[in-house]
Amino acid sequence: MRIKINRSKRLVSGGDRGSVVVSFTISASGAASGIRIARSSGVAALDKAAVDSVQRAAPFAKIPEGAGKSSWAFNVPIVFN
Repeated sequence: MRIKINRSKRLVSGGDRGSVVVSFTISASGAASGIRIARSSGVAALDKAAVDSVQRAAPFAKIPEGAGKSSWAFNVPIVFN
Protein backbone atom coordinates (compact mmCIF):
# COMPACT_ATOMS: atom_id res chain seq x y z
CA MET A 1 0.00 0.00 0.00
CA ARG A 2 2.76 2.48 0.90
CA ILE A 3 4.55 1.75 -2.35
CA LYS A 4 1.38 2.44 -4.30
CA ILE A 5 0.83 5.72 -2.42
CA ASN A 6 4.46 6.79 -2.91
CA ARG A 7 4.16 6.13 -6.65
CA SER A 8 1.11 8.42 -6.68
CA LYS A 9 2.95 11.35 -5.08
CA ARG A 10 3.45 14.51 -7.10
CA LEU A 11 6.09 17.14 -6.51
CA VAL A 12 4.83 20.24 -4.76
CA SER A 13 5.75 23.55 -6.32
CA GLY A 14 7.96 25.70 -4.15
CA GLY A 15 10.16 22.82 -3.07
CA ASP A 16 8.47 22.41 0.32
CA ARG A 17 9.58 19.41 2.36
CA GLY A 18 7.91 17.67 5.24
CA SER A 19 6.00 14.70 6.57
CA VAL A 20 2.22 14.25 6.69
CA VAL A 21 0.25 11.45 8.35
CA VAL A 22 -2.90 10.59 6.42
CA SER A 23 -5.72 8.60 7.99
CA PHE A 24 -8.20 6.60 5.90
CA THR A 25 -10.27 3.43 5.82
CA ILE A 26 -10.12 0.69 3.21
CA SER A 27 -13.34 -1.22 2.58
CA ALA A 28 -13.60 -4.91 1.74
CA SER A 29 -13.65 -3.97 -1.96
CA GLY A 30 -10.41 -1.95 -1.64
CA ALA A 31 -12.04 1.47 -1.87
CA ALA A 32 -10.56 4.23 0.32
CA SER A 33 -12.83 6.51 2.32
CA GLY A 34 -12.60 9.05 5.11
CA ILE A 35 -9.26 10.32 3.82
CA ARG A 36 -8.06 13.06 6.15
CA ILE A 37 -4.94 14.59 7.68
CA ALA A 38 -4.10 12.94 11.01
CA ARG A 39 -0.92 15.01 11.51
CA SER A 40 -0.23 18.06 9.40
CA SER A 41 3.12 19.00 7.96
CA GLY A 42 2.30 22.63 8.68
CA VAL A 43 2.33 23.34 4.94
CA ALA A 44 -1.12 23.35 3.31
CA ALA A 45 0.25 22.38 -0.11
CA LEU A 46 1.98 19.28 1.31
CA ASP A 47 -1.11 18.27 3.26
CA LYS A 48 -3.25 18.54 0.11
CA ALA A 49 -0.66 16.64 -1.94
CA ALA A 50 -0.69 13.81 0.62
CA VAL A 51 -4.49 13.47 0.51
CA ASP A 52 -4.38 13.62 -3.30
CA SER A 53 -1.75 10.84 -3.33
CA VAL A 54 -4.02 8.49 -1.40
CA GLN A 55 -6.98 9.35 -3.64
CA ARG A 56 -4.93 8.63 -6.78
CA ALA A 57 -3.55 5.37 -5.35
CA ALA A 58 -7.03 3.97 -4.59
CA PRO A 59 -8.43 1.41 -4.99
CA PHE A 60 -6.18 -0.80 -2.92
CA ALA A 61 -6.13 -4.58 -2.63
CA LYS A 62 -9.32 -6.15 -1.35
CA ILE A 63 -9.40 -7.31 2.25
CA PRO A 64 -9.09 -11.11 2.28
CA GLU A 65 -12.30 -12.88 3.30
CA GLY A 66 -10.46 -14.77 6.03
CA ALA A 67 -9.43 -11.51 7.73
CA GLY A 68 -12.82 -11.27 9.43
CA LYS A 69 -13.08 -7.52 8.79
CA SER A 70 -15.25 -5.50 6.44
CA SER A 71 -12.93 -2.47 6.66
CA TRP A 72 -9.48 -1.57 7.88
CA ALA A 73 -8.29 1.79 9.23
CA PHE A 74 -4.79 3.08 8.47
CA ASN A 75 -2.53 5.97 9.48
CA VAL A 76 0.18 6.32 6.84
CA PRO A 77 3.12 8.73 6.97
CA ILE A 78 3.90 10.36 3.63
CA VAL A 79 7.26 12.11 3.31
CA PHE A 80 8.03 14.81 0.77
CA ASN A 81 11.75 15.50 0.40
